[in-house]
Amino acid sequence: MFSTVQRKGIVCVETSFMHLTVTLCPQLFRDKRQGIVCVEASSMYLTVTSCSQLFGEKRQGIVCVEASSMHLTVTSCSQLLGEKGIVCVETSSMYLTVTLCSQLFGERFVLRPVPCTSLSHYVLNCLETRPDSPAIIDGLTGHTTSRGQLAEQILRVAGWMKGNVEQGSTVAVSLPNVTSYLLPVLGAIHAGNKASLYNPIYTPSETEHAFKLTSPDLVVTSQFSIDTLKQAANDKMKFVLLAADCPNDVISFMDLVKSDPITNAPEMKDFESTILMPFSSGTTGMPKAICLSHRNVVSYSMMEMDPMFGTLDFGKTMLGLLPMFHMYGFTMALDCLQKGAAYCVLPRFDLEAMLKAVQNYKITHLPIVPLIAAALTKHPMVNNFDLSSVEEVLCAAAPLSVQLQNALSEKVNVKYIRNGYGMSEMVAACMCPPPWQSEEMMRAGSIGVLLPGNEARVVDTETGKDKGKNQSGELLVRSLAIMKGYLGDAGSTAATVDKEGWIHTGDIGYYDDNEWFYITDRLKELIKYKGWQIAPAELEDTILTHPGVADCGVLGVPAQEEGVGEVPRAFIVLKPTFADKDQKELSAEIDTMIETKLASYKMLRGGITFIDQLPRSLAGKLLRKELKKLC
Repeated sequence: MFSTVQRKGIVCVETSFMHLTVTLCPQLFRDKRQGIVCVEASSMYLTVTSCSQLFGEKRQGIVCVEASSMHLTVTSCSQLLGEKGIVCVETSSMYLTVTLCSQLFGERFVLRPVPCTSLSHYVLNCLETRPDSPAIIDGLTGHTTSRGQLAEQILRVAGWMKGNVEQGSTVAVSLPNVTSYLLPVLGAIHAGNKASLYNPIYTPSETEHAFKLTSPDLVVTSQFSIDTLKQAANDKMKFVLLAADCPNDVISFMDLVKSDPITNAPEMKDFESTILMPFSSGTTGMPKAICLSHRNVVSYSMMEMDPMFGTLDFGKTMLGLLPMFHMYGFTMALDCLQKGAAYCVLPRFDLEAMLKAVQNYKITHLPIVPLIAAALTKHPMVNNFDLSSVEEVLCAAAPLSVQLQNALSEKVNVKYIRNGYGMSEMVAACMCPPPWQSEEMMRAGSIGVLLPGNEARVVDTETGKDKGKNQSGELLVRSLAIMKGYLGDAGSTAATVDKEGWIHTGDIGYYDDNEWFYITDRLKELIKYKGWQIAPAELEDTILTHPGVADCGVLGVPAQEEGVGEVPRAFIVLKPTFADKDQKELSAEIDTMIETKLASYKMLRGGITFIDQLPRSLAGKLLRKELKKLC
């Protein structure tokens, strides 16, 4: 299980079944010099380094290496352990922290040591490598910002923030995807403040709710959102506008980037302090502000550094189409900065603009959502563009069906197509297929294996007891990236993250004999009919196999018969070529198809409704609360 030891001394490691037992063994040596545990993976097993430099010989069970500044000096020794297991480590002032991670399912990837530094310092340190390499590319104009230029701009914005915003305040960032998006976020954090990421299309009521939750002193926005934001603002809020010419009561963003670079940036007071507040998607209610700390985001960055997360590196270019106010898009941008790839930003999803950017800027990495995957597989325009530069496609934020994965693989000749899984409450992903297993896992419909430093359980939805292999239940996850909580909502926090640190995802899934994970549905979205549980996602995947269906969503609606519970109703968007077809005949075809493929209790007893478009978030999630209004 998950165990932490925080004391000075020598660490002794021994195996115990499939787990590692970590104990303090200061009695073994009189020399109690400070040491850092270091581990590395070797094939399918764990190897632990042994420090021959300090003790003159390799002694089995002793793990110790010296620390160098914020980094580790690694010594190699691959003869110690033959048992599966992972140890992840970190330093905390003068103490040694040893954390056992990902033991439950034999996770085989090692979390790199987590530097005890602020997120902004971490990013700036990364940008010092190859400062002339491209960092940000404008996907519409081609304008390029180098890594060195980006670092200088962050420092200038931080300098302005330090002189104009009280330390510890909240800076709200309400912007669409723009090349300067990261500047106010990282600048605010580097000046000792918190950054809250707003959706720029929030309605007046949603904006008022966000302001009430986060109480920002400064709001950075664009012409697109400023009127809505100012309607909900109080007199104390200052506004920064992404424009050269601004009204007298608004500050131009140019003032920030022309300011003097920050000197003597505030020191990080607490690794656990909140520095980033994105919002939950709000698919089931008003959005909640998620509190993420330096530890959360820096730890997650270390997870992304593992080769199993992908092939991003210097010389590669990622498409920045996903909204950066969403943690999926935000962490993709950070991953480019830490690994040296360029991030090519587009303001919104437009298929032609996306295809042009891929072709013109030789995009190698394409993070998308299912809505974009569907467009790539079904639109004839795709055939007119050269997409041969794309090496890797990662799809997340919403479930990607096996059928759509396979169709995308056939349509776009890409080496790696991977369907990841995660939540903003755990920064971003906790699972994905390693590139070298992506095709096999994709064909199986798996979301992959645990990222380094993550643990997972599958538990019975009624009793909370652990399930075994190939048994469905609610997925629970634990890692250093799990949020601190929802701002001002202790009740929702307690309902989501339990006392042992497990986040209850609300997703139904299982793991197989290979310890690959699968998501089958949402716990709260299960339709209960006569005691049977019906997964909307299974019905949606089946309906999408019909040649005339472009998109669909399934909801449970009250059954007319008393005591029955709910029955499933499908909302279907037809392809243009089927728009003139008789809807009664199409409904009959779909009913027959479901009858032949699924159990009888899963029939669409609530009927079929044909609509022009499903309500979806910018990340591609089906907004079921909006869909319910159509019932």
